[in-house]
Amino acid sequence: MQLKAKLERKKADLEHEFGIMKSEDSYNDPDRTVGNAEDADEAFEDTSHLETKLKEENATRALGLVEKALAKIDLGTYGLCEVGGEPIDEARLQAFPEATTCVDHA
Repeated sequence: MQLKAKLERKKADLEHEFGIMKSEDSYNDPDRTVGNAEDADEAFEDTSHLETKLKEENATRALGLVEKALAKIDLGTYGLCEVGGEPIDEARLQAFPEATTCVDHA
């Protein structure tokens, strides 16, 4: 199934993204200790960490949707609207393969 491959690729990309985010998080620097920098540097580290955390939260949500869609494929319920049970339009699934509802119920 073409959409399954698309979802698996998206999952791999998101998992790779997590690795990059972890390495870029200023709080993961082994030499970092609280108060080891000037106030401006400390503020930058804090802001950078918060930005990374927000990106991680968004990626976590996206990964959850992708994993849910892959599970639905295995269950045989992929492509059916969770609200009304009708088929989700193919164009919607092509654009957003992790969609769980039709356009009317989105």
